[in-house]
Amino acid sequence: MKAAKTLAAIDAALEASQEREHRAHLGASILGKKCLRAVFYSWRWAKLETFKGRMLRLFERGHLEEPRFFKHLEAIGCKVWPVDPNTGKQWRISFAMGHGGGSADGVACGIPDLPPETPFLVECKTHGDDSFKELEKEGICQSKPEHFAQAQIYTVKLGLPASLYMGVNKNTDALHLELLTPNPGFVATLIQRAEDVVCANLPPPKINKSPGFYICKWCKFHGICHGSELPERNCRTCEFSKAEEGGVWRCIKYDWPLTREQQATGCRDYMMKSGFKDA
Repeated sequence: MKAAKTLAAIDAALEASQEREHRAHLGASILGKKCLRAVFYSWRWAKLETFKGRMLRLFERGHLEEPRFFKHLEAIGCKVWPVDPNTGKQWRISFAMGHGGGSADGVACGIPDLPPETPFLVECKTHGDDSFKELEKEGICQSKPEHFAQAQIYTVKLGLPASLYMGVNKNTDALHLELLTPNPGFVATLIQRAEDVVCANLPPPKINKSPGFYICKWCKFHGICHGSELPERNCRTCEFSKAEEGGVWRCIKYDWPLTREQQATGCRDYMMKSGFKDA
């Protein structure tokens, strides 16, 4: 007999407790997306996506794998720093006027593929079977451009000479390890992309005008970009909000800085940002 009620209760508990806030900053990985308009919509809090219990367990699985990856490295004699020893906090980076950033999984040294004592970024990811097979066949740059962008930005911004991408197949426990050298020119392009989004007054052009285009079809912003769905009502989708230096948001109507809580609620003078529903 299946314990269907118990499973449903677990999923319901996960769904009820999931974080229901937009990400305050522009993450490094999203800059690898092919559609810059989707990046803009995400940055401007156009739609908050919630997930079912199974997906939330998958996300949790990814976080739980990180210590295991570090344990594998330590088993071959590596030194691993999950946090910055100088601050005791996560390895943080910032860009795009302080609005872009993120936390790296960790830094280590001591792998056989690099000279001893050479520090490198550790980037850990889990994959389903199909995703992992694609990763093995094409490599991270082609198969996972968002992962590649994330690793490159962290490596360059932290001033590291290399990064080690560690991917695991959740079905078979097979590992794919890929050593990446930093590409400052590519990272400069990504950072410029981030700055363009942060400073944009209008959404970038659609990647394709057809709602059935393969990238558009599964995008969470499909209804806003191609349909009649309206963006969420908050300060970031309002005509009067502006991103400023130092990671600050300002209401230009009343000339005051906006806290994250204020950004999420908006006010009675809300006016949907022009261009959000253009063709």
